[in-house]
Amino acid sequence: MRLSFKTSLIFTIIIGLISCGGEDSSKDLDLLENDNKATKKELSVSSEALYEVIHQIPSPLEISKLIEESGAVYNEDMLNEVDNSEEYSNKYAQALNLGVYGTDLGYINMYTSYTSSLIFLGAIKDLAEDLRVSQFFDFTTIRRLASNSENIDSILFISTDGFDKMNDYLQSEGRDDVSILMLVGGWLEALYILSQVNEANPTPELTERIGEQKVFFDKIVFLVDLYKEDTYFKNLGRDLSQLKKAFSGVEVKITEGEEIEKEVNGTLVIESTSTSQIIMSEEVLAKITSITKDIRSTLIGTDEK
Repeated sequence: MRLSFKTSLIFTIIIGLISCGGEDSSKDLDLLENDNKATKKELSVSSEALYEVIHQIPSPLEISKLIEESGAVYNEDMLNEVDNSEEYSNKYAQALNLGVYGTDLGYINMYTSYTSSLIFLGAIKDLAEDLRVSQFFDFTTIRRLASNSENIDSILFISTDGFDKMNDYLQSEGRDDVSILMLVGGWLEALYILSQVNEANPTPELTERIGEQKVFFDKIVFLVDLYKEDTYFKNLGRDLSQLKKAFSGVEVKITEGEEIEKEVNGTLVIESTSTSQIIMSEEVLAKITSITKDIRSTLIGTDEK
């Protein structure tokens, strides 16, 4: 199976499908400014290097598409409950679960469940406003496009531009940690959905994609470790360390290939033709599935860590 290192970001589906209007939030943002009293350590890598790592993480849209193509039946019970969004009161929970809900929305839209997508859009919009990032997206247009899964390419094009602007804004404000948490939430939810579907109806393609995540998980750990002096990130890293042990049982053999340039909706996209071979036992797969479920349950919960 091809390892994807596309320039499309995990955030294109996480943030890009936010909608239900573009009015400013009237919520009090004082909590956002004061909920982290710990001193943030200065990043040991440049912002350019940081975003280069972020760009290498695959979009959960790819995983959702793979699930849909496997013939798996749509199961909304797997997703994070929308009502939980009202309980995320600090920037950590808000950013991480914005990523979670974004991946959920990508899964929903892949099955063209428009009614459900509108419900999740409301939760995503509220969290985006709490984090002061909702102004970077054309909500009205994206909401209209989201009514039809055939418009996914257009949504990605619009939302990628919005994401780039958002990242510039977060970088200028020294809020790289928000971007990292959204990425971690989106990636973990994608792995959770993938592993749950595969547990119920295993296929070689789904199993291999789970094993492939070892490559990207190392990058996730790297990003979280940048903020290990922050209590929340320290606890998050502790949780992820259990998953790292499970992934250590996965062997990934990569055969390097050439990069191919192609045009998508007027934008130059670079795809890798590298191939991989995943070697993973059923025991290791079961451990990854179980630990992912436990970590995900902790992170979407409303109890403070």
